[in-house]
Amino acid sequence: MFAHLAAEADRHHAVIVMDTHAEKLARIYAQDMPGLYVVAQRRTIINGPTWTLQRDPQPVSS
Repeated sequence: MFAHLAAEADRHHAVIVMDTHAEKLARIYAQDMPGLYVVAQRRTIINGPTWTLQRDPQPVSS
């Protein structure tokens, strides 16, 4: 699924941004989608920790 999502994002020059409340999921997502990286980590009293990940569009190879 991540490979297809990344390919479509590249084709449309779209940035992928996602949040997760689980550090383990943030690591799995970053491993499974090349170019995805943690851009922010924050903690709130109500929701606890949140990791924001981002992937910028990559050049599309022909």
